[in-house]
Amino acid sequence: MKKKLALFMLVSAVLWSPFCKTAQEKPDSPDIDIPDPDNPVKETESGTPDEEAASESETTEYYVTVGKFEGVLRIVKRDGAYSGTIQFASLGKGRPEEMKKLSIRNRLIYFERSVNNAKEMNELGASRLYRQVYRGEFTADGMTIKGTFSEAGALSSWEARKK
Repeated sequence: MKKKLALFMLVSAVLWSPFCKTAQEKPDSPDIDIPDPDNPVKETESGTPDEEAASESETTEYYVTVGKFEGVLRIVKRDGAYSGTIQFASLGKGRPEEMKKLSIRNRLIYFERSVNNAKEMNELGASRLYRQVYRGEFTADGMTIKGTFSEAGALSSWEARKK
């Protein structure tokens, strides 16, 4: 039992450390812009996005594979903030689920997929309460995300490829 706990703590520390900051680290670099060759960001002469482009939302969709389940992951960027959904047609009612606590920074992504109460169970058609914590990293071109997710101490892999 102690070995399993120590291993879990080590793996958790390694996976969580990219999201933690210390006083000695460099200042934050900007959030990753998920490249979209079909919809380039408009820039002004000063090199910053114009106001019209900044107020529009950008949606990027990925085919996602989590274990044996396949679905769609959608990331929306509006006014510099991210939101998103993950949807599996074969799970529950097949509805999009909010990516809770979504954070994208320096090519890293973090979010939670969870059902926390009876209301959420009913809305999504879930058979039980659960909490899955996802961590991943975008490739430099933003076309792929690879990572791990944990649920009840078990660690598994997931992957998403841009549509």
